[in-house]
Amino acid sequence: MRSEKIIVVLVIVFFSVSGLLAWYLFGRNNAPPRPNLTRANITDGAKGSPTASPDAKTRIPSPAPISGGKAISITASSQKGRVLYYNPETGIVTETDFNGSNSIIISPVKLPGFLRTIWSPNKAEVISEFVSSRFRYFNYTTKQSVNLGSGVRSIVFSPDGSQIAYFLKNSEGSGIYLASPDNQESKKILSTRFSKVQLLWPGKNFLSLVVHDEQTDLESLFTLTLEGRLTKILENLSHIETAWSREGENVIISFFDERDALQTVRYTVATGESREIDMESRASQCAWTAAAQVVLCAVSQTPMSSAALENKSKIAQDMYEIDSELGTKKLLFSSGSGGSKIQIAELLLSPAEDYLIFTNVFDERLYGFKR
Repeated sequence: MRSEKIIVVLVIVFFSVSGLLAWYLFGRNNAPPRPNLTRANITDGAKGSPTASPDAKTRIPSPAPISGGKAISITASSQKGRVLYYNPETGIVTETDFNGSNSIIISPVKLPGFLRTIWSPNKAEVISEFVSSRFRYFNYTTKQSVNLGSGVRSIVFSPDGSQIAYFLKNSEGSGIYLASPDNQESKKILSTRFSKVQLLWPGKNFLSLVVHDEQTDLESLFTLTLEGRLTKILENLSHIETAWSREGENVIISFFDERDALQTVRYTVATGESREIDMESRASQCAWTAAAQVVLCAVSQTPMSSAALENKSKIAQDMYEIDSELGTKKLLFSSGSGGSKIQIAELLLSPAEDYLIFTNVFDERLYGFKR
């Protein structure tokens, strides 16, 4: 009886082991393969057709730091293949190649209370903003320096550098003015009740205004001709930003909608046509190419909220080349993929469009990326 029980147990063990062995040798190979998941998909080709992000075997170039320290107020130099920038802590001006070589100090003068600089297209004139005296004009060639007064709140050079426009608010009211760069000759082109305005001069014959309503905390976007004709494009939206094409014919506009979702659209001035662009990007982090429909934009790896923008949260971004007509995207580089974490502060596309130059929120240094 005992021997019969032993035989039964041995038979059960035999079939159990045989079943496991058969599954290991044959059944396992027939199971569906586990998908190779990536962090995100890239829309490549026709809009809506996703292709997997490049795998580890595909090398994506990474941007490289090209400044030894912090950088702000960047612009392409008049010297080919070089960029100018300020040190935000000292106001010292440096010029370097797009790859970070051959750096030289252009102006060693330290500027107490320096905040930022607006460059003239000729690179010889600047308007700098300071903590105490607000805006100050300076000519590097003639060494002329002019304090533009405490009432100036926003200021910009014309596309050819021959004029400036500024928003002035004082006890006598508010208005938009055109003037010579040193403000020796000026004229008001618009009287307004606006209290907070951000000016740009994207086209030869018109200005762009983002107007903030302090009562509603919302913003509206206008264009303003040099004769003073005001046209509204958008109104009552949160955190409007713009990136104008080189001739001012098209503009990328970003804003937060009522659901606090970041929306990005392309708007054509001549026709009033707008087209939504499917990307998580702020317009201030986009640069137009000479091709009127292609823009380069930093796209957040995680959703952006208005609170994150207000709190200056650091969010890693990837850089894409985007066809705003077809809706196609091409990945240029990915934040943190073999290099530094990237969030764009200022973005510059070189005149030859062969380099992207930008400052990085994470370390405040200047970076270069060859396309």
